[in-house]
Amino acid sequence: MSIQLQIITPEYIIYEGEVEAVTVPGKGGKFQMLENHAPIVASLENGTVRIKATKEAKFKHKKLKKAEENCWDLEVTGGVMELQNNFLTILPD
Repeated sequence: MSIQLQIITPEYIIYEGEVEAVTVPGKGGKFQMLENHAPIVASLENGTVRIKATKEAKFKHKKLKKAEENCWDLEVTGGVMELQNNFLTILPD
């Protein structure tokens, strides 16, 4: 069970790979996306993107902080995200 995640800024790629789940701070509140989630495009608010990793995931970027076992956090001040066909792209501010 996984989704393909890309987190991209104009300067660099923060992460590319498979993950189990992603929780984002949306304009209407936090929401989580899992495999086979309905397609969605949403704006992000100031807050934390939490990534639940697969065992194979490798997080090396300095902006990703380990939150708990198999979970990593990325602080964002806004941005946009799109999920379609188990492929999630996050473009943080």
